[in-house]
Parts: sequence; C-alpha cells; structure tokens
Amino acid sequence: MRARTRRRLGPLLILLVGLLSVPALAGTAWAGQFPGGGSDTPDGYTVEVKVTFSGEAAPGGDYPPVKVAPVCWWMPAAGPYTDAAASLAWYDVVTGGLQTRGVIGEYGPRRIWEDAAKAEANGADLSWYRAFCKDPEDYKRYDAGSQEGVDPVLGIGEDFVTYYYRTFPANAPLPDPLVDPAELARVARDVMVIPVPETNRNPKIKSAGAPTLVGLPTWFWVNDPEAVGGAKGDRVITATLGDVFATVTATTDGLHLSSPAGGTDCSPTRAMVHYSGSVSEGSACTVEFSRASVAYPKGFPLAASTNWGATWVGSGGTAGTLEGLARDFVDNVPVAEVQNIVTRP
Repeated sequence: MRARTRRRLGPLLILLVGLLSVPALAGTAWAGQFPGGGSDTPDGYTVEVKVTFSGEAAPGGDYPPVKVAPVCWWMPAAGPYTDAAASLAWYDVVTGGLQTRGVIGEYGPRRIWEDAAKAEANGADLSWYRAFCKDPEDYKRYDAGSQEGVDPVLGIGEDFVTYYYRTFPANAPLPDPLVDPAELARVARDVMVIPVPETNRNPKIKSAGAPTLVGLPTWFWVNDPEAVGGAKGDRVITATLGDVFATVTATTDGLHLSSPAGGTDCSPTRAMVHYSGSVSEGSACTVEFSRASVAYPKGFPLAASTNWGATWVGSGGTAGTLEGLARDFVDNVPVAEVQNIVTRP
C-alpha cells in the first residue's frame, strides 16, 4: 500500500509544479495593459481616479481625476479578455482542460469562464479582469477573491482555493482601486487651497505711487484671512476614495515680510489686523523702512510669504507628516523721505 502511495504522489507533485509555472504565460499577456488611464512608471503602477475632496481647503467645483499609486486594482486579464467565448478557448489552451488546485488558484474554475461565454452569447457584453495587489494580505481587504471548493491534496487540509478573476460589463467603470491613507494624504496636500498672502498697507501718501514714509511704522495685513489660516493659523482638507480617507491639516506660524530696507515676522492674528486709529500699533504687523526707495523706480520689492507644516490622520488609525508647503506674494512699496522731525506720544 505504501509503495502505491509513493508511486501516485510523484506524478501528482510533478503535475502541480508544472501547473504552478503557468502564470508566467499569463503575466506576459498583461504587459502594458492598464485600465482607467493607468500606466507603469518607475515608481510602480499609477492610475487616474476621481477622489472626493471636502473641507475648507478643498478645491471647488468638479475637480478632475488625480493620479494615485494604488495597492490593489483590477487589471485586464490575459488573452482576448474582451471576448468571453474566445477567453474560454484561451482558458482551455492554457490549462489543458485540467481542474486541479493549481489551475483554479491561478485562473479560477472553468465554470465561471463558461458562464461568461453563455451570458455573452445571450447578449451580455463582458470583459475579463484579474485583481492584483502588491501585498497578498490586501486581497481580502479589497474584496477581490472568490473561493471554489476543491478536493484536498495530500498534505493540504483545505477543501477550497481562492481565485481572483472576474467579469465586468465592457466599457463600464471598474471598482475604485484600493489606496492607502498615506497616498490619499499626499494627494490632498497637493491639491489643497491655500491663498497667496497678498497684502495691503497703510499709510499711502497721496502722491505718485502712494508711498509710505521712512521711519514710520507701515501697517501690513493680508487681504484674505485664509492666507494665514485665519485665527487658528491652519487649513484642513479631507480626501476620500471608497472607504479610505485622509485628513490633512496645514499649519502656519504666520506672515513673513522682507524687503531691502526692512522686514518682520507676524503671527496669523497680527497679520489680519487692518489699520485703524483705534487699534494699538503693538497688535498689528508693521515694518519701519530704514531708507527711501530712490534706487527702485517702482518701490522696494516687498516679499510676503507663509510656510506651512502638514500632518495627516486617516482611516484605520493611520497618521503621519508630509512635506511642507509655501506661498509667496511680491508687491512694490514706494518709500519716501520727508525732512521733518517726527515725535511719538
């Protein structure tokens, strides 16, 4: 009895090894076939998808698709995948008509290919796709696999095998790819709306160019409070794709002003203070220019900038930091000099 078992086991193992080597044939047939605008880049597979953005820093309107690097997606199956009858014929050639654990695990059971061919003969227009995940642990999270009952193999106790082929209506949108929250956080950071810190000032003397004066505090403030994140100094955006989300918070320390003749750093609160005779100078964002701008026909170039640190939290308890952002605005400020003695109370 033992001798007969050994004689049967040898050919069985040879058959399984042969079948498990077949996927290389299917892999070569996938080369260059990426659905939904996808492409194979040096950084891996990328695809354009519609991501939902929300929050105060979200772009308005119908935002166009963005490029993401998914961890799972559906890829056109090998062979003539847009023709269900031809796909069935391809299946029979590749598998040799066998229905072993190795065949079903790689290509699925023959009955699903046969069912698709029958459905197409009855008027359905179907295309075959196979799920692909960079990490095998993600197949279940992507809900990509289907199971088929099989006879247990010697040494293998399971009586089922998982396969990853599925048909979808031809030309219909595929299920969204699966992305990690960190990838959505990157996308959200890239599209978040942070206004440039365009400024206004006082005084503006009633003469050519509306100059300010040497030695006097010139008040500056941002035209749009959101350019410094409002009173909290932050901007927030959430990106969502399917069940995955990431919320990015960008935080700034305030407004930075610099020119050839003076500059300052101001908190978000001070950067929003408009000039008023009833407001204390100490609560405002002011610059005292040290000399006149005679060498600059249009006035001193005054650079206003904001720097933003970015952090994120996402689904599944994930979190992290992102590369910072910066916004810049340059205005010309004429500075005049008067031959008067100015005293302050």
